[in-house]
Amino acid sequence: MQQIIPLSLSFAYVMIYLKHLDDKGGIILTYGIVFLVIISMVLFIIAAKTCYVKAPPNVAYIISGLTKNPRILIGIGGFKIPQH
Repeated sequence: MQQIIPLSLSFAYVMIYLKHLDDKGGIILTYGIVFLVIISMVLFIIAAKTCYVKAPPNVAYIISGLTKNPRILIGIGGFKIPQH
């Protein structure tokens, strides 16, 4: 019988659980690691694409963030934290 892994478990607990399930040569552990790496890469790419902005040479983007002084982008690219 296969058990369902709760989402609140940390990465280490997931790896221990996968290792516990694995009795035949590391296949489950290997696929688990590959799956987690692929998911993390996809999430990183999505975050990078949504956070990167490029200002044309005749437009100024003012990015106000957590710091006191806002950043001004004119003709260059930069990262911003997306708002809701």
